[in-house]
Amino acid sequence: MKEELLVRETRRNPLAWCQRLGYMLSLVGAGKMAACLESVIEKHNVFRVALAPWEKTAGAPRDRRWNIIENVSVEADT
Repeated sequence: MKEELLVRETRRNPLAWCQRLGYMLSLVGAGKMAACLESVIEKHNVFRVALAPWEKTAGAPRDRRWNIIENVSVEADT
């Protein structure tokens, strides 16, 4: 996937989706793709968002880079 296409598509969606996608891309080692999304959220005053909005957030760790509440664990099958 081309970075400029990813950035264009993320601008058409809620910023929270971009934060979650960037977080997930960084987890799976897609640093270049994640970095292009980071440039999108840097231009906004982002709010902290839960990785899983339907789960409780109290006491969950925070990811400062993406401003994500890590209220669920994510596992990757490799």
